[in-house]
Amino acid sequence: MLGTVAVLSRQKGIDVLLDAAGEVLGRDPRAHVVIAGDGPARADLEARRAGMAARERVHFLGLRSDVPDVMAGLDAYVLSSRWEGLPLAVLEAMAAGKPIVATRVGGVPEAIEDGAGGYLVAPEDPRALADRLLALLSDPAAAAAMGARNAQAFDARFSLGAMLAAHERLFTEIAPAR
Repeated sequence: MLGTVAVLSRQKGIDVLLDAAGEVLGRDPRAHVVIAGDGPARADLEARRAGMAARERVHFLGLRSDVPDVMAGLDAYVLSSRWEGLPLAVLEAMAAGKPIVATRVGGVPEAIEDGAGGYLVAPEDPRALADRLLALLSDPAAAAAMGARNAQAFDARFSLGAMLAAHERLFTEIAPAR
C-alpha cells in the first residue's frame, strides 16, 4: 500500500503521483495507492483516476482525522510535490517508521537522506517516482530498514525532546553568560 496525505492542489503534484501509479499498478498487481485529503483539485484528480486501467486500486479517502492510522497502513509514503517547505506529513511518515519516496524540493532533502530513509526524485518526473516506488515494493526488507532509519532520524532530530534540546543549545549560545 502506497499513499500520501495532502491538500489536493497543484502544489502537491498528485497528478504526477497518479501518472506514476499507472506504471506501478501495471507492474505490481498487489499494489494499491491511497490518497488522503481534499482540496480544489479533487474533482480533476478523480476524473484522471477514472481513465486509469487500474482505477479500482487508487483510493481517494477524503479528509481524515485519523492520519496516524492511515500512515500505519502504508508500506511507503509518497510526496510528489512541485514545491514545499518541510511538510509535516513527511515528519509524520518518518515518526511512523515509513520509507519515503519524495521529490527533491524545499527542506525535504534535509529530512530524508536519499538511499537511507527512502528515495528523492526530481519534481514532475512520474517515471522516476514509479521506479523508486517499485524498488521499495520489490524489496520489503530494504523498505523496512529505510523506515526504521526514518524513525531513528525523527527521534534524533525532530522529536519534541530533540527540538527542545536544540533550542536550549541555541539560547545558551546566544544569551550572555551570567
